[in-house]
Amino acid sequence: MFIPDYEPSMINNYGRWQSVDLHVHSIYSGASLTPLEILNSAGAAFLDAVAISDHNEVRGAIEGQIITGSTVGLPVVLSSQEVSAGEHCHFLLVGSTRAQADVNRSKLPEVLQKHRETGGVVILAHPWTTFKNNWFRGLCRELIAGSLLDGMELCNASVLELPRSVVALVRKLWEEWVIPNRLAVVGGSDYHYRNKERKIGLGRTYLKVYEPGEKGLLDALRNRRCVAGLFGGPEIDFPGVMVGGNFYLGQEPWWGELQDLINVLRYRVAQRERFDSRAICFLLQLIAAGHFQAVADLLV
Repeated sequence: MFIPDYEPSMINNYGRWQSVDLHVHSIYSGASLTPLEILNSAGAAFLDAVAISDHNEVRGAIEGQIITGSTVGLPVVLSSQEVSAGEHCHFLLVGSTRAQADVNRSKLPEVLQKHRETGGVVILAHPWTTFKNNWFRGLCRELIAGSLLDGMELCNASVLELPRSVVALVRKLWEEWVIPNRLAVVGGSDYHYRNKERKIGLGRTYLKVYEPGEKGLLDALRNRRCVAGLFGGPEIDFPGVMVGGNFYLGQEPWWGELQDLINVLRYRVAQRERFDSRAICFLLQLIAAGHFQAVADLLV
Protein backbone atom coordinates (compact mmCIF):
# COMPACT_ATOMS: atom_id res chain seq x y z
CA MET A 1 0.00 0.00 0.00
CA PHE A 2 1.28 3.49 -0.86
CA ILE A 3 1.37 5.69 2.25
CA PRO A 4 1.97 9.39 1.40
CA ASP A 5 4.36 11.15 3.76
CA TYR A 6 2.08 14.01 4.78
CA GLU A 7 -0.66 14.87 7.21
CA PRO A 8 -3.90 15.13 5.17
CA SER A 9 -5.54 17.40 7.76
CA MET A 10 -3.26 20.32 6.90
CA ILE A 11 -3.70 22.91 4.17
CA ASN A 12 -0.35 22.73 2.44
CA ASN A 13 1.07 22.02 -0.99
CA TYR A 14 -0.91 18.80 -1.06
CA GLY A 15 -4.18 20.53 -0.25
CA ARG A 16 -6.96 19.34 2.01
CA TRP A 17 -10.11 17.37 1.25
CA GLN A 18 -13.19 19.25 2.48
CA SER A 19 -16.72 17.89 2.46
CA VAL A 20 -19.61 20.16 1.53
CA ASP A 21 -23.34 19.76 1.01
CA LEU A 22 -23.96 22.02 -1.98
CA HIS A 23 -27.76 21.99 -1.92
CA VAL A 24 -29.57 22.92 1.30
CA HIS A 25 -32.72 25.06 1.56
CA SER A 26 -33.60 27.33 4.47
CA ILE A 27 -36.71 29.11 5.74
CA TYR A 28 -36.03 31.77 3.10
CA SER A 29 -37.36 29.43 0.41
CA GLY A 30 -40.06 27.64 2.38
CA ALA A 31 -37.91 24.98 4.06
CA SER A 32 -38.00 24.16 7.77
CA LEU A 33 -34.54 25.13 9.07
CA THR A 34 -33.08 28.53 9.88
CA PRO A 35 -29.50 29.23 8.73
CA LEU A 36 -28.26 28.63 12.30
CA GLU A 37 -30.06 25.27 12.46
CA ILE A 38 -28.55 24.34 9.09
CA LEU A 39 -25.08 25.15 10.38
CA ASN A 40 -25.59 23.11 13.53
CA SER A 41 -26.86 20.13 11.51
CA ALA A 42 -23.99 20.44 9.03
CA GLY A 43 -21.49 20.53 11.88
CA ALA A 44 -23.05 17.45 13.46
CA ALA A 45 -22.62 15.69 10.10
CA PHE A 46 -18.88 16.55 10.14
CA LEU A 47 -19.23 18.78 7.07
CA ASP A 48 -16.55 21.39 6.45
CA ALA A 49 -18.93 23.61 4.49
CA VAL A 50 -22.52 23.97 3.38
CA ALA A 51 -24.07 25.89 0.48
CA ILE A 52 -27.39 27.44 1.46
CA SER A 53 -29.07 27.30 -1.94
CA ASP A 54 -32.51 28.85 -1.60
CA HIS A 55 -34.84 29.40 -4.55
CA ASN A 56 -34.07 32.82 -6.07
CA GLU A 57 -32.77 34.05 -2.74
CA VAL A 58 -29.44 34.64 -0.99
CA ARG A 59 -30.62 36.03 2.37
CA GLY A 60 -30.25 32.64 4.04
CA ALA A 61 -26.67 32.28 2.82
CA ILE A 62 -25.77 35.83 3.87
CA GLU A 63 -27.30 35.29 7.32
CA GLY A 64 -25.32 32.06 7.62
CA GLN A 65 -22.10 33.85 6.73
CA ILE A 66 -22.77 36.49 9.39
CA ILE A 67 -23.27 33.74 11.98
CA THR A 68 -20.04 31.96 11.04
CA GLY A 69 -18.21 35.27 11.21
CA SER A 70 -18.99 35.59 14.91
CA THR A 71 -18.99 31.92 16.00
CA VAL A 72 -15.97 29.62 16.10
CA GLY A 73 -16.21 26.03 14.91
CA LEU A 74 -19.11 26.21 12.47
CA PRO A 75 -18.84 25.06 8.84
CA VAL A 76 -18.01 27.56 6.10
CA VAL A 77 -21.09 28.92 4.32
CA LEU A 78 -21.08 29.13 0.53
CA SER A 79 -23.51 31.69 -0.84
CA SER A 80 -25.67 30.03 -3.48
CA GLN A 81 -29.16 29.98 -4.95
CA GLU A 82 -31.29 27.72 -7.11
CA VAL A 83 -32.90 29.22 -10.21
CA SER A 84 -35.25 27.70 -12.75
CA ALA A 85 -35.36 27.91 -16.53
CA GLY A 86 -38.69 26.10 -16.67
CA GLU A 87 -39.75 22.45 -17.05
CA HIS A 88 -37.80 21.24 -13.98
CA CYS A 89 -34.58 22.77 -15.35
CA HIS A 90 -32.80 24.06 -12.24
CA PHE A 91 -29.32 25.48 -11.76
CA LEU A 92 -27.28 26.09 -8.61
CA LEU A 93 -25.49 29.43 -8.90
CA VAL A 94 -22.73 28.91 -6.34
CA GLY A 95 -20.97 32.08 -5.28
CA SER A 96 -24.06 34.27 -5.79
CA THR A 97 -24.22 37.62 -4.02
CA ARG A 98 -27.57 38.93 -5.37
CA ALA A 99 -30.93 37.21 -5.77
CA GLN A 100 -31.70 36.11 -9.33
CA ALA A 101 -35.22 35.70 -10.71
CA ASP A 102 -36.10 32.63 -12.76
CA VAL A 103 -35.18 33.02 -16.41
CA ASN A 104 -36.49 31.81 -19.73
CA ARG A 105 -34.32 29.68 -21.98
CA SER A 106 -33.36 32.49 -24.35
CA LYS A 107 -31.95 34.59 -21.49
CA LEU A 108 -30.29 31.71 -19.62
CA PRO A 109 -26.84 31.85 -21.33
CA GLU A 110 -26.61 35.58 -20.62
CA VAL A 111 -27.47 35.10 -16.94
CA LEU A 112 -25.00 32.24 -16.52
CA GLN A 113 -22.28 34.20 -18.31
CA LYS A 114 -22.66 37.15 -15.94
CA HIS A 115 -22.59 34.84 -12.94
CA ARG A 116 -19.38 33.15 -14.08
CA GLU A 117 -17.74 36.50 -14.90
CA THR A 118 -18.10 37.45 -11.23
CA GLY A 119 -16.32 34.26 -10.15
CA GLY A 120 -19.42 32.11 -9.66
CA VAL A 121 -19.86 28.44 -10.48
CA VAL A 122 -22.82 26.93 -12.38
CA ILE A 123 -24.11 23.47 -11.46
CA LEU A 124 -27.03 21.70 -13.13
CA ALA A 125 -29.22 20.44 -10.26
CA HIS A 126 -30.83 16.96 -10.24
CA PRO A 127 -30.32 16.61 -14.03
CA TRP A 128 -32.50 13.50 -14.43
CA THR A 129 -35.56 15.74 -14.09
CA THR A 130 -34.57 17.55 -17.29
CA PHE A 131 -32.66 15.30 -19.68
CA LYS A 132 -35.80 13.52 -20.85
CA ASN A 133 -36.54 16.67 -22.86
CA ASN A 134 -34.94 16.99 -26.31
CA TRP A 135 -34.81 20.78 -26.05
CA PHE A 136 -32.71 20.60 -22.94
CA ARG A 137 -30.10 18.25 -24.37
CA GLY A 138 -29.56 20.82 -27.12
CA LEU A 139 -29.38 23.63 -24.56
CA CYS A 140 -26.89 21.66 -22.47
CA ARG A 141 -24.62 21.18 -25.48
CA GLU A 142 -24.80 24.93 -26.08
CA LEU A 143 -23.91 25.71 -22.46
CA ILE A 144 -20.98 23.30 -22.46
CA ALA A 145 -19.67 24.67 -25.76
CA GLY A 146 -19.80 28.18 -24.28
CA SER A 147 -18.06 27.11 -21.05
CA LEU A 148 -21.16 28.11 -19.09
CA LEU A 149 -21.68 24.85 -17.20
CA ASP A 150 -19.20 23.72 -14.55
CA GLY A 151 -20.82 20.55 -13.29
CA MET A 152 -23.80 18.26 -12.69
CA GLU A 153 -25.36 17.29 -9.39
CA LEU A 154 -25.49 13.53 -9.99
CA CYS A 155 -25.40 12.80 -6.26
CA ASN A 156 -28.53 14.70 -5.27
CA ALA A 157 -30.00 12.66 -2.40
CA SER A 158 -33.43 12.54 -4.06
CA VAL A 159 -32.16 9.85 -6.43
CA LEU A 160 -32.33 7.41 -3.51
CA GLU A 161 -36.11 7.90 -3.35
CA LEU A 162 -36.76 7.43 -7.07
CA PRO A 163 -37.34 4.37 -9.31
CA ARG A 164 -34.42 2.25 -10.48
CA SER A 165 -34.98 3.57 -14.01
CA VAL A 166 -33.74 6.96 -12.80
CA VAL A 167 -30.54 5.34 -11.52
CA ALA A 168 -29.93 4.05 -15.06
CA LEU A 169 -30.30 7.62 -16.32
CA VAL A 170 -27.78 8.86 -13.75
CA ARG A 171 -25.27 6.35 -15.06
CA LYS A 172 -25.95 7.48 -18.63
CA LEU A 173 -25.43 11.13 -17.67
CA TRP A 174 -22.14 10.21 -15.99
CA GLU A 175 -20.86 8.24 -18.97
CA GLU A 176 -22.14 10.39 -21.85
CA TRP A 177 -21.99 13.92 -20.44
CA VAL A 178 -19.84 14.33 -17.33
CA ILE A 179 -16.82 12.20 -18.32
CA PRO A 180 -16.36 13.31 -21.96
CA ASN A 181 -16.94 16.98 -21.15
CA ARG A 182 -14.78 16.96 -18.01
CA LEU A 183 -17.59 18.41 -15.91
CA ALA A 184 -17.46 18.51 -12.14
CA VAL A 185 -19.60 15.87 -10.46
CA VAL A 186 -21.13 17.17 -7.23
CA GLY A 187 -23.51 16.08 -4.50
CA GLY A 188 -26.04 17.64 -2.16
CA SER A 189 -28.89 16.60 0.09
CA ASP A 190 -31.46 18.97 -1.46
CA TYR A 191 -32.72 19.24 2.12
CA HIS A 192 -36.09 20.93 2.74
CA TYR A 193 -38.00 19.47 5.69
CA ARG A 194 -37.43 17.79 9.04
CA ASN A 195 -40.23 15.28 8.53
CA LYS A 196 -38.46 13.39 5.73
CA GLU A 197 -35.71 10.79 5.87
CA ARG A 198 -33.36 13.04 3.92
CA LYS A 199 -30.64 14.58 6.09
CA ILE A 200 -28.07 17.31 5.53
CA GLY A 201 -24.91 15.61 4.29
CA LEU A 202 -26.67 12.56 2.82
CA GLY A 203 -25.43 13.78 -0.56
CA ARG A 204 -22.12 15.62 -0.49
CA THR A 205 -19.13 16.80 -2.49
CA TYR A 206 -15.48 16.30 -1.57
CA LEU A 207 -13.36 19.21 -2.76
CA LYS A 208 -9.55 19.29 -2.85
CA VAL A 209 -8.81 22.82 -1.64
CA TYR A 210 -5.52 24.70 -1.45
CA GLU A 211 -6.60 27.69 0.62
CA PRO A 212 -9.18 28.13 3.39
CA GLY A 213 -12.66 29.62 3.19
CA GLU A 214 -15.12 30.22 0.38
CA LYS A 215 -12.40 31.22 -2.08
CA GLY A 216 -10.65 27.86 -1.84
CA LEU A 217 -13.92 25.94 -2.20
CA LEU A 218 -15.00 27.87 -5.29
CA ASP A 219 -11.57 27.44 -6.84
CA ALA A 220 -11.78 23.67 -6.35
CA LEU A 221 -15.22 23.58 -7.98
CA ARG A 222 -14.12 25.67 -10.95
CA ASN A 223 -11.11 23.43 -11.49
CA ARG A 224 -13.07 20.16 -11.11
CA ARG A 225 -11.08 18.97 -8.11
CA CYS A 226 -14.02 17.04 -6.71
CA VAL A 227 -15.57 13.68 -5.95
CA ALA A 228 -19.27 13.29 -5.12
CA GLY A 229 -20.94 10.75 -2.88
CA LEU A 230 -24.21 9.46 -1.45
CA PHE A 231 -24.35 7.90 1.99
CA GLY A 232 -26.80 5.82 3.98
CA GLY A 233 -29.03 4.84 1.08
CA PRO A 234 -29.73 1.52 -0.64
CA GLU A 235 -27.04 -0.10 -2.76
CA ILE A 236 -26.95 1.34 -6.27
CA ASP A 237 -25.24 -0.45 -9.13
CA PHE A 238 -22.34 1.71 -10.31
CA PRO A 239 -19.58 -0.73 -11.34
CA GLY A 240 -16.24 0.27 -9.88
CA VAL A 241 -17.56 2.87 -7.46
CA MET A 242 -19.67 0.88 -5.02
CA VAL A 243 -18.66 1.06 -1.34
CA GLY A 244 -21.25 -0.99 0.53
CA GLY A 245 -24.51 0.95 0.65
CA ASN A 246 -22.72 4.14 -0.38
CA PHE A 247 -21.17 5.17 -3.66
CA TYR A 248 -18.80 7.77 -5.02
CA LEU A 249 -18.30 9.32 -8.44
CA GLY A 250 -15.23 11.22 -9.52
CA GLN A 251 -12.70 11.62 -12.28
CA GLU A 252 -8.96 11.10 -12.10
CA PRO A 253 -6.70 12.11 -10.55
CA TRP A 254 -9.06 13.15 -7.76
CA TRP A 255 -10.93 9.84 -7.55
CA GLY A 256 -7.70 7.91 -7.03
CA GLU A 257 -6.31 10.49 -4.64
CA LEU A 258 -9.37 10.32 -2.40
CA GLN A 259 -9.13 6.54 -2.40
CA ASP A 260 -5.48 6.88 -1.31
CA LEU A 261 -6.59 9.06 1.60
CA ILE A 262 -9.20 6.48 2.64
CA ASN A 263 -6.55 3.73 2.56
CA VAL A 264 -4.13 5.90 4.53
CA LEU A 265 -6.73 6.53 7.22
CA ARG A 266 -7.63 2.85 7.56
CA TYR A 267 -3.96 1.96 7.78
CA ARG A 268 -3.21 4.59 10.42
CA VAL A 269 -6.21 3.59 12.54
CA ALA A 270 -5.07 -0.03 12.46
CA GLN A 271 -1.51 0.99 13.47
CA ARG A 272 -2.50 3.07 16.51
CA GLU A 273 -1.58 0.75 19.35
CA ARG A 274 -2.97 3.09 21.98
CA PHE A 275 -6.53 2.72 20.60
CA ASP A 276 -8.74 0.08 22.15
CA SER A 277 -11.14 -1.95 20.02
CA ARG A 278 -14.04 0.44 20.61
CA ALA A 279 -12.05 3.47 19.44
CA ILE A 280 -10.88 1.59 16.34
CA CYS A 281 -14.47 0.52 15.57
CA PHE A 282 -15.72 4.10 15.98
CA LEU A 283 -13.05 5.55 13.67
CA LEU A 284 -13.66 2.89 11.04
CA GLN A 285 -17.38 3.65 11.20
CA LEU A 286 -16.62 7.33 10.61
CA ILE A 287 -14.51 6.41 7.58
CA ALA A 288 -17.27 4.14 6.24
CA ALA A 289 -19.75 7.01 6.63
CA GLY A 290 -17.53 9.27 4.52
CA HIS A 291 -16.17 11.53 7.29
CA PHE A 292 -12.61 11.31 6.02
CA GLN A 293 -11.26 14.69 7.04
CA ALA A 294 -12.77 14.39 10.51
CA VAL A 295 -10.84 11.16 11.05
CA ALA A 296 -7.68 12.70 9.61
CA ASP A 297 -8.00 15.58 12.09
CA LEU A 298 -8.52 13.15 15.00
CA LEU A 299 -5.38 11.22 14.07
CA VAL A 300 -3.10 14.28 14.10
